Amino acid sequence: MILAGLETFTLTYFVVKAVKYRKQKRVGTKQLKCNENKKHNKSISLSIASAIGALAFTKLRLLKLLNVSLLGYTTYPILAETEKSLLKEKKIKNDFLNSSILIICVAQGYYFNSALVATIYYLGSKLVARTRDFSEKMLHHNFQLPYETVVILNEGNKVEIPFDSLVEKDVVVIESGQAVPIDGTIVQGNALLDQNTLTGEAQPCEKQVDDKVMASTIVISGSIHVRTEKTGNDTNVGKINKILNNTSDFRTNLQLQSQSLADRAALPILIGSAISFPLLGLIPATTLLNSSPGNTLRIWASLQILNHLVLASRNGILVKDGRTLEELKKIDTILFDKTGTLTEGKLVLGKILPTANYCETDLLRVVASVEQKLSHPIAEAILLHARKLKLSLLPLEETNYNIGFGIEATTNGEKLLVGSHRFMKSHSLAIPHTIESETRHAENFGHSMILAARNREIIGAIELVPTIRQEAFKVIEALRSKGIKQMAVVSGDNEQPTRNIALQLGLGTNYYYNVLPQDKASIVESLQKKGRRVCFIGDGINDVLAMKKANVSISLTGATSVANDVAGVLLLRNGLNQLPTLFEIGESLYRNTNQSLWLSAFGGIANATGGLFLGMSLVASTIWMNCLTKLIGIVHAQRPLQRKIKSVNNTIYAKPQ
Repeated sequence: MILAGLETFTLTYFVVKAVKYRKQKRVGTKQLKCNENKKHNKSISLSIASAIGALAFTKLRLLKLLNVSLLGYTTYPILAETEKSLLKEKKIKNDFLNSSILIICVAQGYYFNSALVATIYYLGSKLVARTRDFSEKMLHHNFQLPYETVVILNEGNKVEIPFDSLVEKDVVVIESGQAVPIDGTIVQGNALLDQNTLTGEAQPCEKQVDDKVMASTIVISGSIHVRTEKTGNDTNVGKINKILNNTSDFRTNLQLQSQSLADRAALPILIGSAISFPLLGLIPATTLLNSSPGNTLRIWASLQILNHLVLASRNGILVKDGRTLEELKKIDTILFDKTGTLTEGKLVLGKILPTANYCETDLLRVVASVEQKLSHPIAEAILLHARKLKLSLLPLEETNYNIGFGIEATTNGEKLLVGSHRFMKSHSLAIPHTIESETRHAENFGHSMILAARNREIIGAIELVPTIRQEAFKVIEALRSKGIKQMAVVSGDNEQPTRNIALQLGLGTNYYYNVLPQDKASIVESLQKKGRRVCFIGDGINDVLAMKKANVSISLTGATSVANDVAGVLLLRNGLNQLPTLFEIGESLYRNTNQSLWLSAFGGIANATGGLFLGMSLVASTIWMNCLTKLIGIVHAQRPLQRKIKSVNNTIYAKPQ
């Protein structure tokens, strides 16, 4: 009967192999694609059916043989992997142990044991795939330019065409509030552009005829006609996009190490089993084969990663790849991009400098009145301050947004001008010496200065200052307490504003200034050559090369699409507040991983001891290694989801309240 079962099992294997070969040959090199999740579910269902059949059909010979055939069909992928490793890779790996156990159990009539081993094997495979798919789903957010149509000039008329139809030298019309879809040169108009996401500049930039503009920058106000020079993948944004999609292996280091450990243990276990067979018998030798921690580690490693990814997401942290969590424990250097990361997007009023015949309130009322219909950051800061003071705004009779420079307006017959130093010079206005001096001083610190004029007389200036994120101070203190050795500010701004922020945050002379996008990546690389493990935190296209080079890359909510795509981690709420929480989750994974390795080693040693010296049966050994140790590991892997994680401001619970 046993021989009949073994013959049936073997025959089924070769029949399945032949069928699959013929099917593959019919389709040539075309890959047979199927839903992997359904495939795993099918294998698990068939394995469970085989286990039930092994228990139910112990007396009925025909049904028993049919069940053995089903078992052979079910276990074909495991045996095929063994064949591949032996014939192609010339290696004895963990799959060889699984196949050996399956064949020996069938030969001895332990059909239930074989089905149980297969069931646990496929459950492990499903968990590995589930973890990989989680990472894959998070990583495959390919950056695409969000343009379907554009407006061009055709013989002086505005015509809307598909973006894909755009060609070189077409003149594109871009209005206020729109994103620039191409790289090109302005041929008509002027505008105020937000280039922060691309260049890292803190303040909006004035652009006029003959100036270059780049795709993905935003026209805050004004209107421009741009001659197309580069479109789509040829733009700066498009070229950066090519860097983003080269991730092909989503297995974490923990999964790879677990598999490697299991494969390395296979040959010694096999040799030990071969030695014990003539001394102790077949059953003890088989229980020793069953002592490999390989299948246990496959499940535990995947669960550890998956549960910590879930833990992060519950705390508003999107971790795209489990490898990032593993790297966090090793990080000793953090580089913060200044603009948008350490500073907020909004501006606040600094100095209010009225000339002799005006007071601060009069100056602010004039500027707020002229800016009242605008929505860019400068206008929002001024209007917010005016509302706090409950100022009544002047009624505007006429407004001319010459923007890119400033605004012309009239009220009660008086002409008002509000704009930059350059705007006032273009109107040939005499700027007082004190305003000139304060403007240069403000620009040195990376601040903006908005000037105002009434009836061709300068009446004062208002300074606008970028604000440091309030949580940045506590976050840096918390990270320092976690052993981060070095933190630094990286900025494309001048030295003075960069140094000021570093000093305010207690980072001393740890700052880099006037840094171009490619230089940011060079800074990361130079630190890595010194043995540093670098985390880069940024939010703009100008940061992505450095983020790609860093060991860990982090972006904040509200960052550019391309920065969000390349970042390994997205902090979805509360600015930088979640940064210490993220590092605590990384530490939790490290602790749990070490504990899991010890637990798996204990399970294997206990099984080997029981089989070799205490007379443990093959059934008991199979249940111990394939059920109880897995259950212990699963319970242990759930612990992170019950743990309380400390944030900067309060306690964040891993388990939803």
